Amino acid sequence: MTTNHAIQAVLAEDGIHLHTHQLRSKKGFTVILRHLHHSTSREWLETKLNQLGFMTLSGRLMKHRFTGNHLNLFEIELDPQVNGSHEGTLNLKELNSQAVAVKRHAKPRDPTQCHRHLFGSKTLIQI
Repeated sequence: MTTNHAIQAVLAEDGIHLHTHQLRSKKGFTVILRHLHHSTSREWLETKLNQLGFMTLSGRLMKHRFTGNHLNLFEIELDPQVNGSHEGTLNLKELNSQAVAVKRHAKPRDPTQCHRHLFGSKTLIQI
């Protein structure tokens, strides 16, 4: 833990903006917002959520993993509140008179692995 803080301090001191490991206590509450058109501005979305009392840390438009086409899904990271009010986003049914559905971001069940190789019982088959 002290090593992580030391690395963060050195990077901030030098003005280097690199992604480093994020502590569990610093992670936000991630939700997926559905049914908003992909042309909807991320800034507009964050402003509307802030007006409703949900403090957003970041947001991004999701893309299809193979084609790269925009999806009508937004991934929003909220600042978790001690009183649990951030979980109220799961009850949102509309946002500025637009019907939306909000789901909690599901963690992947499978371990991280390379999908470029298929492993047989004794041989490695490369695609």
